[in-house]
Amino acid sequence: MPHLYYSILANLSDVPDRRLRMTDLAEKSKITRSRLTYAVTRLEKDGLVRREGCPSDKRGSTAVLTDEGMAVLERTAPGHVETVRAAIFDHLTPEQVGQLEEISAGIARALEEPEDVPWRRRSTPSCS
Repeated sequence: MPHLYYSILANLSDVPDRRLRMTDLAEKSKITRSRLTYAVTRLEKDGLVRREGCPSDKRGSTAVLTDEGMAVLERTAPGHVETVRAAIFDHLTPEQVGQLEEISAGIARALEEPEDVPWRRRSTPSCS
């Protein structure tokens, strides 16, 4: 499973009712809405995610993690963790892991600030 698809499933699994408005999911995933639409369409075809309309905004839609999607995420999570560990963390000293955490936190904070990044260009109301 491509990292992007895994990330979308993981992001949906971390929120109440396993659902997020597509614009919020794009922001959380740090990708453009058009890239998210493409990825969610593929995940929908596999039965891992479904889209629902937004009752408060007829233009919006919500991505929902299905039970099948949750099951796939639970099956793939250990392999994902092992792959990341083997590719990155096994090659670092404990001190370097601490530095990576500090650097990553700084980058994450910086990415939350600018309004002119592709995943934050338009603020939309939440679905209720």
